[in-house]
Amino acid sequence: MIFSMYVCHFKSQLFMRYFFLCVFLCCGWICHAQQEDVFIPFEDAYKRVYHIKKYSNVTITVDGKLDEAIWKDPEGWTEDFIVSMPVERLVPKSKTRAKVFLDDKYLYLGFYCKEWEQEKMNRFIAERDERLIGDVVAVALDTYHDFRAAIEFGVALGGNKFDLVVTDDIDVNLSWNAVWEARTHINWADSSWTAEFRVPFSQMRYNYKDTVGIWGMNLRRNVRHSNEIHKWSLIPRPNGGHVFSFGELHGMVDLPKPRGIEFLPYTIGKFRADPKIAGSPYQTGRDWSGNAGLDSKIALSDFTLDITINPDYGQVELDPSVMNLTALETFYEEKRPFFLEGRHLLDFKNGGDMMFYTRRIGATPSYNPEGIDNETSFAEIKENIPIIGALKLTGTNRQGVSLGVISSVTAKINSKVMRDGKENREVVEPLTNYSAIRVRKNWKGNTYLGGMVTSVNRNLNEPYLKDALINNAFTASIDFTQYFADRLYYIDFKGMFSSLHGSREAVKSLQERPTHYYQRVSAQHYLGVDPNRTSLSGTGGFIEIGRKGTEKWSFIETFGWSSPGFDLNDMGFMKSTDYFNNKTEISYRQKGIWKNMRANTVSFTQENKWDYGKSALNNFVSFSWTTTFLNRMQFSIKEIYGWNYITNSMLRGGPDMRFDPYFNTTITFNTDKGKRVMAQISYFGDYNTDGYNHWDKIVPGLTLRLGNHVYVIGELLYHYNRNNLQYVNISKENVTQNPKYVMGRMEQKTYGITLKVQANLTPDFSIQFYGSPFTSTGSFEAFKVAADTKSRTYTNKFHDFAPNEITYSDSDRTFFVNREGENYSFRNPDFSFNEFRSNLVARWEYRPGSTLYFVWEHAMSNRDTYHIASWGKNFDRMFGLPSSNVFMIKLNYWFSM
Repeated sequence: MIFSMYVCHFKSQLFMRYFFLCVFLCCGWICHAQQEDVFIPFEDAYKRVYHIKKYSNVTITVDGKLDEAIWKDPEGWTEDFIVSMPVERLVPKSKTRAKVFLDDKYLYLGFYCKEWEQEKMNRFIAERDERLIGDVVAVALDTYHDFRAAIEFGVALGGNKFDLVVTDDIDVNLSWNAVWEARTHINWADSSWTAEFRVPFSQMRYNYKDTVGIWGMNLRRNVRHSNEIHKWSLIPRPNGGHVFSFGELHGMVDLPKPRGIEFLPYTIGKFRADPKIAGSPYQTGRDWSGNAGLDSKIALSDFTLDITINPDYGQVELDPSVMNLTALETFYEEKRPFFLEGRHLLDFKNGGDMMFYTRRIGATPSYNPEGIDNETSFAEIKENIPIIGALKLTGTNRQGVSLGVISSVTAKINSKVMRDGKENREVVEPLTNYSAIRVRKNWKGNTYLGGMVTSVNRNLNEPYLKDALINNAFTASIDFTQYFADRLYYIDFKGMFSSLHGSREAVKSLQERPTHYYQRVSAQHYLGVDPNRTSLSGTGGFIEIGRKGTEKWSFIETFGWSSPGFDLNDMGFMKSTDYFNNKTEISYRQKGIWKNMRANTVSFTQENKWDYGKSALNNFVSFSWTTTFLNRMQFSIKEIYGWNYITNSMLRGGPDMRFDPYFNTTITFNTDKGKRVMAQISYFGDYNTDGYNHWDKIVPGLTLRLGNHVYVIGELLYHYNRNNLQYVNISKENVTQNPKYVMGRMEQKTYGITLKVQANLTPDFSIQFYGSPFTSTGSFEAFKVAADTKSRTYTNKFHDFAPNEITYSDSDRTFFVNREGENYSFRNPDFSFNEFRSNLVARWEYRPGSTLYFVWEHAMSNRDTYHIASWGKNFDRMFGLPSSNVFMIKLNYWFSM
């Protein structure tokens, strides 16, 4: 049997490798060959300078035609753009030039784009902030010239605008939205197209007292059909910093000081239809509600104050469905505009750990009323915690000091509860304040010194909330970055400290949570739960040195730590703590075209991890290769081999579990993302050499661009997971010795479909549909109890229950164990989870900055405690489940003073 498992494992791995090898060879065969042409010298292309002029009484009609006299004047037009990708510094066949000027209120830009193959112009109309479809021109401005971040304005040939914030390490935030104008126009006779921008100074933040008058500037054009990027000033690839490598815009002096006061009030009407619960006075099936709120912006010298009162984010896209069988929290991306805008000024990360995770604000209530059976007792359901108000102060002054401050207050929530016909109210969420301050000083883009402080303060008056929640949580941190030798080398350091305070019960519960597991057997010699503690504190961070500038070879050496008491989860996000780790990574990056490939990166990594008890938890090596062909098809593979892996969380605070050596494979491939049809496929595999534990996940997808108005994204998911050591239960009752940790052989199959349809009738009016049916089923057998879990001999890690040691009662779906004089039981862990979630959003920007939304949100979800084998049966059952429907109309209106 073991031999057959190895054969199956070998065949599946061999098949996947041959499949992707064939894909890779086919891609190389169809790639375009490099063309010899004229190259611009590096010194003439890198960090170009543009001298801007200021005009008075400018009259411009923003129609994209560039037919006013100021555009026709040949003075002020830039040098011809150069190719940045795929062939760096190549003179393009289709020329591009731009002109920039200003008056007392606006910054104006004009782009002239020659296109010799005019029938290949990509005129697709996408949604607002879509920048990856269609021919595009854009300008990025480092208004503080601090080399840290830049705002970018762009327009596609189809007419849709986008604006974003991009950081020096190319972290893009599309949630920043300004109010500005841009139009495009095609001149078929001249085989060219033009774009015209008018950006109010009130929408930009800068040092208006600046006497030097230099901004960083990058102008670019994306030509989709030839897969080229043209830039006015070259940003080398690879480079030692994106914003750091911008060209310069000179003459930005005597700029206006806008009042910078903006308001965005909204009103909303909502109808909700939920499944009715018989006898419940709260779940009656129908609910009408309305709401109103206000967002505002106020310019305060070099900073911007954002204030939101009673916000509502019902129009944002839904979170994807997941099936999490671990004890660790699932991470979801933030999608609410208020918290996304300016996030680069509030970021403080250590790998996957975040000091500030905005999804904590306005999440689901922390407490659920006890004893609710929806037969004789009922409770009012509160889905989200209302945000009473929030303010945010962000910006950078002329001394290079960046500041991000946020403070938010969430409401105290009372839930109506009825037990045996008697109604009262129970507090399910206390009044809470969340605050964070982030400061960072920049010296010429080569030295950074900063820090961050966060706090969470809860008003806990109810005894049951005092026992469940931390009263006050504080964190503080410091970070330092220094670049050397024209940004070729660097050193980076982050240090963090956390301190949490609460009742004995709350802190005891905190010690026993999956983040810490102080009660685990392997940690008793240095941890152990202290029931008398009223606080918990710890530190975390890393120090990293490396080389990652413009050269081909780079390396990174990192040492990190997270002490057992360190915790960010009241304000931030972290999955686990109690570790030291070090990582060594060496990479080779291709510069310029090689064969049929425009980019190649090969990396080798070795990483080690220990806990504070000095036990080695994980040791592995990995190899990765990522390539982009000349036709912009992309292929990547990553292979990990781990010879030592011990998990201290699988048994939920029980003994550590050693797994046999493992292989982890990730392979992805996609065709050109700029084409009308784009196909992609991803494969993820994990195999232990014991032959019993493995999983495979395949995710194929297809993207279609139908005409110039409709965009369709479809994705399938199939995930097979066979785990012979899946955690089932901890049995502590009726046992004379230590708790019994029950495991079983689980076979899990997960299926999912994700469909997104975007119809853009005009650049300002769009209809978007998102739908995702999701099914995950699991069946268990071969139950066992943990034995010598750290043994290197696989069969010594557990004891399989003999037939005479375990019985099953079908009536109450419970297994009963009678072994060595001990009796304990556990529920049948089989499951079938079905969920379908969708939303339909119609968006009309009826005037600049003002939007009307219509939203229909549909959801149905159910988890059965038995196994339904086939996907077809689950699919049929899914669409027969009771559903919830929400219909919403939201109107906001932007105005400024």
